Amino acid sequence: MVRFSNGGKVIGVLNESKNDGVQIRQHVYSGKVFQQWRMQLKTDGYYQLATATSNKVF
Repeated sequence: MVRFSNGGKVIGVLNESKNDGVQIRQHVYSGKVFQQWRMQLKTDGYYQLATATSNKVF
């Protein structure tokens, strides 16, 4: 989960979609999978966020 420090909301995939180009929105935390993310270390040393449902990156 990625939680914003200002307001306490988390990011989630709109309508739990697995499609390319879907919107990412702030939500009140509910614990559902569309609000879960994985941090993946890239070869260049940076991290990217991937959705838990489709493994697409943000």
